[in-house]
Amino acid sequence: MKTRTKILAISGILIIIILFYFSTKQLTGYVIGTGKNSFTMAICNKTTPNGGIYCEDYEIICEGKKASKISATGFSVPHPNNWQDPRGENGSEIICK
Repeated sequence: MKTRTKILAISGILIIIILFYFSTKQLTGYVIGTGKNSFTMAICNKTTPNGGIYCEDYEIICEGKKASKISATGFSVPHPNNWQDPRGENGSEIICK
């Protein structure tokens, strides 16, 4: 009886480990096959009436060279009206490569 219990316990532990391992992995073929990639970037706009600059972080999902989905992450930061984007004049331009 003790041997049977040990075998069942070890089998149960192995099944849990295997299920956990595969639940955290994605198949490589799926990732390659979708042709999608994603990144986050801040998109900044001048606000009214105080004229400050408001930047909000977005997740950009690209399919090929086109953005297929843009969604806000919930992170944002206000800047004073004299703030300059260190990324330059086109810093908020979305570019999928």
